[in-house]
Amino acid sequence: MNKKTLYVTDLDGTLLTNDKKITHFSRRTLDALIERGALITYATARSYVSARQIIGDFEPKIPVIIYNGTFILDLKTGEKLLIDSFSSEDVCEIKALLEKNDIYPFVYATVDGEERFSYVKGHTSLGQEHFLSEHKGDKRENPVEHNRLYLGEVFHFTIMGDEALLKELCSALEIKYECVCYKEQYSGDWWLEIHPKGASKASAIKKLKALLGAHRVVCFGDGKNDASMFEACDECYAVENADEPLKKIATGIIPSNEDDGVARWLLEHIKL
Repeated sequence: MNKKTLYVTDLDGTLLTNDKKITHFSRRTLDALIERGALITYATARSYVSARQIIGDFEPKIPVIIYNGTFILDLKTGEKLLIDSFSSEDVCEIKALLEKNDIYPFVYATVDGEERFSYVKGHTSLGQEHFLSEHKGDKRENPVEHNRLYLGEVFHFTIMGDEALLKELCSALEIKYECVCYKEQYSGDWWLEIHPKGASKASAIKKLKALLGAHRVVCFGDGKNDASMFEACDECYAVENADEPLKKIATGIIPSNEDDGVARWLLEHIKL
């Protein structure tokens, strides 16, 4: 292993414990390896704001991947090195399908130069209410009237609701877009996330690898949305608590997120 190996870890359920924390051991280990020159970063479904809420001031020295690969963010400059957004035609198509099913999603977009997540006041599901209660004070929150929900440069949709309906919508949309339907590990709510076609952790990792001039990539994950990332990397490791399908395509199984599996693997295998 050399400095031109890029190491990418998922956050929730992988690097983070079940109570959404990074342990002192993991934090100390990653900080030390990064300081010695290891190319370590994270790829998450979260936004950068949401990620910072749980990992505090831990920051890789190289760009991070957020929104499941929709953005690559340079933490030093704040510049988005990659932005995948929906076309206006895509937004209209998704909007029509959701309105047909009386669904009002969280719509993530750049509005007047600012990153926002918009939702219709008075039309939030229980899952959305749970999300909002955990994100009080988030500067991106943008409650709007129905006719302003889809404004801006839209790059992501999140829907929370009935499992059967979300799976049905996922089947209808995944032909043309990147979709992930899953049971959220903390709340137990069912989520459907929709991204532009080609926007994924896998595609973002390939672009970041090229930007950094890395020769190979090693990644770590636990869930369904990590599958494409695993297939794009030279080595991929599933934590012991990972979904069984992900374990089947992994290079190997490492200790769980509760046992600092990622940090212990990195400490053992990175030789600088």
